[in-house]
Amino acid sequence: MTPDAADLSGEDLRIARALLAGTNPSPRTEATEEEHRQAQRLVQAFLTHPGQVLPDGRRGRSRRPRRRSTRARALLASAAAVTVMAVLLVTAAVVGGGGSAVAAPLLPAPLLTATTGDHETAVGILLDAAQRQREMTVPGTGRVHFTRLQSYGLQTSVARSRATTVIVTRIIQMWRRPDGSRLTEQSLQGVDRAGRAVGGPTPPEEPGYRRIEAPPAEAGVEVALLPTDPDQLYAHLLSSYRTNQGATATPTDITRLAYSHLKDGGTSPQQNAALYELFARDPAVFATGPVTDRAGRPARSVGIRLAGTDGSRTSTGYLLVADDGTPLTAETVFAPDAPPGLELPPAPTVAEYSQFTDERRVIAVGNLH
Repeated sequence: MTPDAADLSGEDLRIARALLAGTNPSPRTEATEEEHRQAQRLVQAFLTHPGQVLPDGRRGRSRRPRRRSTRARALLASAAAVTVMAVLLVTAAVVGGGGSAVAAPLLPAPLLTATTGDHETAVGILLDAAQRQREMTVPGTGRVHFTRLQSYGLQTSVARSRATTVIVTRIIQMWRRPDGSRLTEQSLQGVDRAGRAVGGPTPPEEPGYRRIEAPPAEAGVEVALLPTDPDQLYAHLLSSYRTNQGATATPTDITRLAYSHLKDGGTSPQQNAALYELFARDPAVFATGPVTDRAGRPARSVGIRLAGTDGSRTSTGYLLVADDGTPLTAETVFAPDAPPGLELPPAPTVAEYSQFTDERRVIAVGNLH
């Protein structure tokens, strides 16, 4: 053990952990108001008396020697600085005048990375979730379907054979009317540069807030009009792919298109059921075991192969569902590494995810109740 490590005693570690408690930008469970207040008290006390802060936030005389190495002081100062930023991030990001929104950290670790697993178990999870969704009704009494989700994704701008990759995180609120028209509100949580800078173009500036009104959909195209029967849904997706791509879809193409509809949000429980039943027909789906999503919610997870190995990566989608079949998170991961053009560290990388936080029926567009 080095002298610097010895100077960083157990008391120091407890202080550092306490400083960061309740300020994790991607918490397993929602931080309480008391945790926020405690973290802020600790930050203030530490900045005022850095050598005399006890783990419970009280100020007093330390029982250890007064002298502390430069590295130990720097480590604790860094913890305090991180906490200040995290407190500001967690407490200041308010979306749409409603609740708080917690921004995703830069390049979060994937929730899951397995690329194989038991197929029969996955089919059982999907069919059970489909049955439960068919029996479910969305809370509320109105005719407008409201969905709120957090969206995270990598975006790459390319010019002169150079690329710049950024991470964009948004809170999306969506109201879908019975005719398929919709209003979408997007509140930007943050844009961070990702990976190594290689002289690529400057990414376009993202608006902090966007309000998008979409007219009634053409029959059979919009998510609001997706069939709830799996056979009809398959035929619809096949026709949609042929129209948009000018080619006949493979079974993998249909799976990928179905997954895309699910992660975009706004599907009803009955549409979810049909999508689950389509996934269950895919011989490549596999179970990945129980997992906790980024909001701290327990879930059952199924892996969905979205692309085969292309010499650099495999793209896998992970669908996390609650016990009642409600979709909680759809996360896409590049593994074993991200595509080389993104200039990201060599490791499984989250390409995008949608985390669903609210769903209900409301009386009118713009209402939350």
